[in-house]
Amino acid sequence: MDRAHRQRIDIQTPITETVEGYGNKRITGYTTTYAGVAATWIHTGGSETFRGRQIQADIVGVFEIRYHPRYQITPDMSVLWNGVRYEIYSARPCESKTEGGFKKIEIFVKAIA
Repeated sequence: MDRAHRQRIDIQTPITETVEGYGNKRITGYTTTYAGVAATWIHTGGSETFRGRQIQADIVGVFEIRYHPRYQITPDMSVLWNGVRYEIYSARPCESKTEGGFKKIEIFVKAIA
């Protein structure tokens, strides 16, 4: 069954800088790689836990977008939707069983606190 892609998301790539003397990279901002992508949000779970006297919410879900070969989505990217940034765990194209070929991309995410 096809879902209507009614939400608009931005898929962003982090801007990093190297920390002197350590060789580690630190994220200083984000640049939008794909803007206003039509998507469907599927909430798959979530929890709230206490960490360091704070409640931390873990919202987990999947964004479905239409497949296009220009979309090169990797786990170092993030999704921005309704002012919330989501860390991408994986993105995979899904084949249509009736039509053949790829039809959509599923982007598995977790909200960043």
